[in-house]
Amino acid sequence: MKCKLAKTKILRLLPVSLLFAVVVLGGCASLPNIVPQLPLPRADNYSLPAGQDIGRANAFLTQGKKREAAAAYFEASNNYRSPERERLILQAAELAAVLKDTPLTQRYLAPVNFAGLNAENQARFRFTQAQLALNDNNYRETLRILPQRVNTLPPELGTKILNARMSAAQSSGDKLALVQELVLQESSLTEQHQKDLNNDRIWNYAQQIPNYQLDEGIGRINHPVLKNWLMLAKLGKVSKSDNASVKTSLRGDTAKWLQQNPNHPGKSKAIELLNVVPSTTVTPYQTDATTSTTNSTVAAAKPAKSTSSKKQIAVLLPLTGNLAGIGKTLLNGIQDAHKLNPNNSELKVLNTSSGSIDGIYKTALNGGAQTVIGPFIKPALSSLSRSTIPVPTIGLNYVEGLQNTSGNLYQFGLSPEDEARQIVDYAMSKGLQRVAILTPDSDWGNRLHDAMRRATIEKRGKVVMSESFRNSAISYAKPAESIGARENELDAILVAASPTQIRRLYPDLRQKIRSLPVYATSHVYSGLPDTDKDSVLEGLVFTETPWVLDSASRQNSSSSAFPRLYAMGMDAYKLSSSTESLKAYGSTISGKTGTISLDKDGSFHRKSGLARFNKGVAMPFGG
Repeated sequence: MKCKLAKTKILRLLPVSLLFAVVVLGGCASLPNIVPQLPLPRADNYSLPAGQDIGRANAFLTQGKKREAAAAYFEASNNYRSPERERLILQAAELAAVLKDTPLTQRYLAPVNFAGLNAENQARFRFTQAQLALNDNNYRETLRILPQRVNTLPPELGTKILNARMSAAQSSGDKLALVQELVLQESSLTEQHQKDLNNDRIWNYAQQIPNYQLDEGIGRINHPVLKNWLMLAKLGKVSKSDNASVKTSLRGDTAKWLQQNPNHPGKSKAIELLNVVPSTTVTPYQTDATTSTTNSTVAAAKPAKSTSSKKQIAVLLPLTGNLAGIGKTLLNGIQDAHKLNPNNSELKVLNTSSGSIDGIYKTALNGGAQTVIGPFIKPALSSLSRSTIPVPTIGLNYVEGLQNTSGNLYQFGLSPEDEARQIVDYAMSKGLQRVAILTPDSDWGNRLHDAMRRATIEKRGKVVMSESFRNSAISYAKPAESIGARENELDAILVAASPTQIRRLYPDLRQKIRSLPVYATSHVYSGLPDTDKDSVLEGLVFTETPWVLDSASRQNSSSSAFPRLYAMGMDAYKLSSSTESLKAYGSTISGKTGTISLDKDGSFHRKSGLARFNKGVAMPFGG
């Protein structure tokens, strides 16, 4: 499949929290590129003095006449005292630097005494000098000039400085410099899914650093987080070795790293490394057929010894028929995640659209499968659970009451109950104890209603009222009126609805109830940007996967018609090498669908991100 990078616009000034936004790749099996906000083609107007002469300069700037604006700012500086005078001179110099006119920039800067500048103007002086260095492709000098800490500076200036640093680090081709910049700038990120994506990039680029440079960096660098990222990267390189003795020592070295760095942001990467080599004391891929209590043909099957040195992962999905679209989307996610991080493994794909699941599973084992991802269909998963499962098997759905007698059968999916509990937890954390629940009168709606109700009671909240609406309703005025009549008794409204339903329901709610917050599950959003239709959902807060949020916040198309399923496929592959470590360390994994944990019964649970509609766009929401 050819990798086509989605067209990316150089955006205007954005908050630092969006600095590392994802560029969606259409089926591209690589980590999304870093797309830093390059220094703006105009200077910001923060802290400029007011006056008619300044207005004239601003007008030039608005018209795109940068050279005329620079001259006007410089001329106006004669009418002001410090620090406004220097601020105007630096405005002129920055515009000249953007125009790549070095002599003019230096002429503007000549009367400025750097030592006499206040902190903000010193940062602006440095930014202008760094812009000249960037113009000359002198990336090392750019990084030397620019300050690393910007938390005390105006947000617009701080953003430009961080963008310039990231641009220089990326353009330099020096992977160590890029990793260092990613680590240093992580403190500027506010959303957990942005930090997770940043850590993915750190891990990816750190393993591309040559060994000699890794050793040099470990010996020279004092920053503890960066230093331990580099040490972990060395272990990551060892994991790709075919030498069995080297891999055996890797397990001990990685366990030691985890013990010494229990709170390091690379913890989940280290846990993944533990699974590259099976423990010498545990052999989870064998089972004694004589202990089986079932007559299934799978029970007697043991995974055949593979002729390949790579770990065999079988993927069992429906690839033809009515569920082919879902199956292929999941498969694309699994394959792309594998290409990004192969972990010395190879995939073998089996179609489950026809034939018995027991026979297909046995075929996978006979082919040497050491791990199985799938099946997806509930009846198949239920049937498989009645067999002895000799290898870790991650079912891509949930079956209530599923028996996991072998300890090797796991369940993972996009559980709506997880999201229902999450919005209740969020409401209760805000002190919103009295809620109304509004759901469709369908089996799915009843599931969500029951999950919200149970979670509210468990959190010692109160379900004041429950309302349902016809699944095919055209008007939602009646439930909106019912809730509106009891507004004074409520703190929040919890909703489950489809995108079509919520676009009619939410405006009706807002006509009757203006003050109460409304929280919903991700089902209110299709996962694909549609600002025209979603503009009526202003302020609605809902759960959403990090993968979808990263693309939606920039109104980019996702990688498929089912972006959440694609993300689920990526996480399923990630979990296929993490089950033992999650059990052993009681840890969590940051994935494309959210933060994932494992319960004692073998079910994975997700905690998604939060989003809020802003002018028709689903944006990350920190609460």
